Amino acid sequence: MVCQHVFHLPQIYPSVDDVRTSLEGYPAGGSLPYSIQTAQKQIWLHSYFHRWQAETTGRSHAMPHIKTYMRASPDFTQLAWFLVTSANLSKAAWGALEKNNTQVMVRSYELGVLYVPSAFSMSTFPVQMDVFPATTPSTSFPVPFDLPPKRYSSKDQPWMWNIPYTQAPDTHGNIWVPS
Repeated sequence: MVCQHVFHLPQIYPSVDDVRTSLEGYPAGGSLPYSIQTAQKQIWLHSYFHRWQAETTGRSHAMPHIKTYMRASPDFTQLAWFLVTSANLSKAAWGALEKNNTQVMVRSYELGVLYVPSAFSMSTFPVQMDVFPATTPSTSFPVPFDLPPKRYSSKDQPWMWNIPYTQAPDTHGNIWVPS
């Protein structure tokens, strides 16, 4: 059976320029542990990468360390669910089969909150496009980054914490040479 549906699975992950121009500059990338070794094993994933942008919340220059997952409508105006968690997309966080595929080993304990519209007597969450000013109560959902996400350009490169960046200084005039 062939799947007839085309789906879009954007991965929001800061580019080198996002980190370089952030409030902390290159050191902000220290909390984004994507290594060159991992990147080289999954080059296919880079075609799904989208820039970290959060102009609606005023946080575009604050590098994220949150992990969020959501099911959005094609036009990004509605959410079927939203998960904020400490769990990244790793075997340590989600587990891996071991012992001849007879058990799952999870190496890290993670915590998250799953928001489902039915808990609020709603069928979907409308996405809150304008977070500020919050002058009245709202039934819309405040997503912590801009929607729709902006795909990497051909010049954008994903941030990798264990390679040097010496061509352009960061916001504090520093270069990045990991030890």
